[in-house]
Amino acid sequence: MTAGYGSAATGVMMADDSFQLAAERARGAYSLSEWINMRPREQSDAIYRELRLIDAVRVAERTARRRTGGAAEPQTVDAV
Repeated sequence: MTAGYGSAATGVMMADDSFQLAAERARGAYSLSEWINMRPREQSDAIYRELRLIDAVRVAERTARRRTGGAAEPQTVDAV
């Protein structure tokens, strides 16, 4: 494997730190006691929601760049 994270066996790659950012944001949305008392499925769902938000920002940025010929002002993922 070269850049990014993932499994060579599955061919799934993450070229950036999206998962780490999503996990940190999901964890930060709850108190420590709430987070540790959540079922693993609930924690996974919270992380998935954050990944979806990150993806939505990136899609919006890409769409804006296409419409403006690359001159769109980038949004930060943290702004969502």
